[in-house]
Parts: sequence; C-alpha cells; structure tokens
Amino acid sequence: MSVLLLSAGAAFAAFMLLDFGAAVRLMLVFILISAYIAGETCLNVEQDNVIFFSSYLELLSDTVLRNISLILFMLILSVLAFSKSRISSSVSILALFLIVLYVALDWGVTSNFGVRADFSNISSHTGADSSTVLVFASNFLRNSGASWMALVMLADICIMAFSFRLRENPSFGKYLILLLVLNSIPFLKVYENSYTPGSLRTREDIFDIQRGYLQDADNVYTDAFPLYDWKPDYKIIDGLGRRKNVVILSVESLANSYSMYFSGLRGYTPNVDRLAGENVSFVNYHSSGLTTVPAVYSMMTGKVFFSMKPADLRFEYGEALPKIMRSEGYSTSAIYSAEDFAGLGDVYRNSGFEHLYGPDEAAYEGEKRGVFNSVADGVLLSHAADLIKGFDNQGRPHLTFIMTTTSHNPFTSPETGRKSYEETISYVDREIGKFVRKLVENGFFDRGTLIITGDHIPPGLDLAPGELARYGDDLNRVPLIIIDRDLGKERFNNVFGHDSLKAVIEYLNLSKFKKYEYQLVPFMESDRDRGTTVICPMHLLSTYPAEVMVSGPSGEHGIYNATGDSSEFIGHFLSPEAEKEVAGRVKWFKLEK
Repeated sequence: MSVLLLSAGAAFAAFMLLDFGAAVRLMLVFILISAYIAGETCLNVEQDNVIFFSSYLELLSDTVLRNISLILFMLILSVLAFSKSRISSSVSILALFLIVLYVALDWGVTSNFGVRADFSNISSHTGADSSTVLVFASNFLRNSGASWMALVMLADICIMAFSFRLRENPSFGKYLILLLVLNSIPFLKVYENSYTPGSLRTREDIFDIQRGYLQDADNVYTDAFPLYDWKPDYKIIDGLGRRKNVVILSVESLANSYSMYFSGLRGYTPNVDRLAGENVSFVNYHSSGLTTVPAVYSMMTGKVFFSMKPADLRFEYGEALPKIMRSEGYSTSAIYSAEDFAGLGDVYRNSGFEHLYGPDEAAYEGEKRGVFNSVADGVLLSHAADLIKGFDNQGRPHLTFIMTTTSHNPFTSPETGRKSYEETISYVDREIGKFVRKLVENGFFDRGTLIITGDHIPPGLDLAPGELARYGDDLNRVPLIIIDRDLGKERFNNVFGHDSLKAVIEYLNLSKFKKYEYQLVPFMESDRDRGTTVICPMHLLSTYPAEVMVSGPSGEHGIYNATGDSSEFIGHFLSPEAEKEVAGRVKWFKLEK
C-alpha cells in the first residue's frame, strides 16, 4: 500500500508542476494505459479458467515494450484532444476519450482472447446469452472487488467532463485531478490483489457463476429421454502383456496444424515431426477436451468430462489408468511443475497416482517461473528424465505421466520473453528432442514406451492458410506418437481420440483389459481399418454451454446440442445408428455417478 501512496503522491506533485492542459493530458494517458492493462489482466477469462499474472511489474514492462505504438497513438490523440484549434467542444473531447478507451480495452482483450471485445464474443467466452452475461458481470463486480474499477472509471469520465468546462480555472482543475489520483488508489489495489492468493476467492466466485449455466431446467435428463437407460457395451479383451515401462508426455497446446508432418501447413515442430516419421504416428487423433483438465481426465479414465467444475468428484475414477496399472504391479507417478489450476491436481489424485512430483521439487529451486508459477519445460523435462532413470531401476514397471506448461496461454517464450505461440512451441519442440535423446542415453527404450501427445489445441490463435479447407471446423486434432522399438515405424489414419488412449496402453502392456465399444485400438486386427466417433464438450467456447463437437469415424463432423430431454443434432451428419450412440454416450457421461 505504501508503494501505491508514494506513486500517487509523486503523480500529484507532477500534475501540480504542469499547466492544466498538460496535466489533464497526462491524466488521460494514465487512464488509457490503465484500461489497456485491465484488458490484459482482469478481463482475461480463458475458457473455464481465470489467469492472473504473478508479477504486475513484469506484465507492465512487457505491455509497454510490446505495444509502444499503441501508447504513442494514445499520446497523439491526447494532444489533439486538448488542442483548441482542432477540438473545442467538451462533448467531442468526451466522445474521443470513450473511443480511445474502447480501443485500449479491445486491444487488451484481443491480445489474450484472439477475438474482438464485442458483446457477442464476451457472451461466447462466458458461455452465456445476453441476460446471463449481465448476471456474470454483476456477480463479478459484486464479489471480486472489481467494482472499484467500474466506479473509478465512471468517476474518471465525470471528472474529465466537469474539468473540460473549468479549463479557465486551472487551480480548481488541478484539485479535480487530485480526486482522480486518490480514487485510483483502490483501483490500483485491485491489480495488486490480483497477484496474491487472495485472488482465489475471485476465481471461485466466477466458477460458481459458470457452473450455474449448466443447472437450468433445459439441461435435465428424465426417463422420457429415448436413450435414458443406454450404456456402452464392453468386452474383456486379451492384451499383449508386455509389461513395459510407459511414459506419457502430454504437451500443453500442441496441435496438428503447427506440425508439417501432421498437417502439411506449418513447420514449427521439426523434432516432433522427426519422431513421428521414425516411429508410430496417428494423424487423425483428436483431443476430448478444449482445456487441460478435461483432456487429462479423458486420457486417464477413457471417458469424457462434462462439467463446469473440473474438480467435480461425481465423475467416475474407478477404472482410471493409474489405478488399473497399480493393481497390475506398476508404480505410478505424475510429474509437473505448475501450481494447481482449475482442479488438475484433483484429477491426478483421484486417478490414483502413487507419487506426485509437483512444483516444489528441489530441482526447480532458483529457477525462473512462468505461467501458473511453472518452470520452463526444459527444466521440467530434464528433471523428469532423471526421475525416470530411477524408476527404470526400481525392480517393477512404471507408468509415468508428464504434463508440460510453458506453451500455455499467454505463450511466453522462456528464451526471448516474447509472447508468441510460434516461438514458444518451437522452444518446447527443441526441449522434447533433448528429452528423447536423454531417454535414449539412459537406456529407457530397452524396456520402455514413450507416448507423446498434445492435451488440446491452442486457444484463440489465427488459423493457418488452408486449415479450414483441409479440416473444416473439425480442428481439435493433436499429434499422437508412440516410440517403442518393438512396434517399429507405422503411420495410422484412423479417427479416434483421448478417450481411447487408456485402452491402447492397456492392450500393449496387460494380459487382459476392459475395452468399451466406443474405444479404438488401431494395433488390434479388428480395429485396424476402422475409426470411431470422438466427442468433445465445447464448454465456455460456445454460446450454448451444452454443445458438443462430434468427429465421425469417416471424417464427418458437426455439433450435438446436449440439453437434456431437448438434445438434438445441429444437422444430420452421422448415420442414425451413430447419432443414437453419441446421444447415449453423452447422457451416460453426464449422469454417471
């Protein structure tokens, strides 16, 4: 608080030394830059998570460096606004102020969301219609302390408008500026609080609002639903029983469209591409989630996550991969460095991992931290390789899951500090190459299998030229590579997704396993020439939070609106039998206790 008071005092002293016109121009610039930072931080609601940057000063310096042209643009407009020879009407000045304010706010939102800050996009990112967006905004302001921001911005506008009429009385105008500075203290305090554990309450408040969107009467299943009693068939299948060590490397926001091997569109992942070309690869593999928690849940359980609350314990973990592998004599570990966000830690614990190697590992001491207080992927993967070497020598097979973080939004490269997905994913790709080479040196592949995949596609980025022509809107494709000396080199075109990965691992390593009818194991002769239907809840990326993306076994794709008894397909892109299977699976996933 003392820093804020000193800053406010210094600002007021500077204002008093300036003539009135210059002081008001400086005030305008201050407000506009504050509005931009608000767009960069407090409005960054990314799908079902709220991102709060850990260092305000780091964010501010980055904002200034990345957007110096925007700030210069503000300064030019400020000078023009108070030049009597150009604009003399207070109404015109106020209108110009509001326009520039929106430009600053829109720029901040666009840089994070990748969408414009208009009402329809705000609606789509909060998963709400017009009325519930107002409820969302009301609850956010009331519960988070952000009401100070709204009040201060309103006060700024009023003070500005009043000051314009008193330009002939500089002394009185300067005292109005003092009111602005004093009122800005709680405004700045909100920013300060956003980077402390106290922000957790804000996040929980927002989650409460988001969860309410799925609890209205239109989203209820009753026994009148034609497929209310539907359950998927399953069989107990003979596996290969190889009992190899298994490492799953889940790479944050790794998408097909940035790989030349997987898409032919962009080449930012040469190491991933090389590994895919030299081993077993799957080019039509889909994520079952648009955020990390649903994707990891699907990989661990073979099921799909339907909830606004990622840590919802009503979902079934009894058949989770770590629990199954532990029952077969495996040790199981999860390795990650990010602080728990959106309930991901609960997914690890509920899935039954025996050991969790999290952000407090001694190997991370003194390392620079990034998004979610994680270390750079190079540090994480180096430590993971050392741990895996120890697991290999413990006398029993192991299942190890690794979750990276560096390539998470806002996509900041640890090497350059710039926010660029291309630079960041290129860095991650190089670290994956180093990680695999270290596993080779340690002898892991003598008795081990490495699986590399992406958790989901990166949110809010521009499409590559030709991406829509190639995939249509069936874009939720991520790489899947299996490196195993006994499996050799092969390229599969089967359509399947994260909810089948568990079955693939169990088939390769266990003598018997449970396989649901919707799961696909391309190594099995019966599955080699077929695809399966992949479903992916859209959650907060849609105006309708119950919408589900569906990718059919032959490449067809579309939307299923899962609103309880009122559920319907938006266009009939599947066969009638496949439609029944999708509707039944969604109901089963949503109602399973």
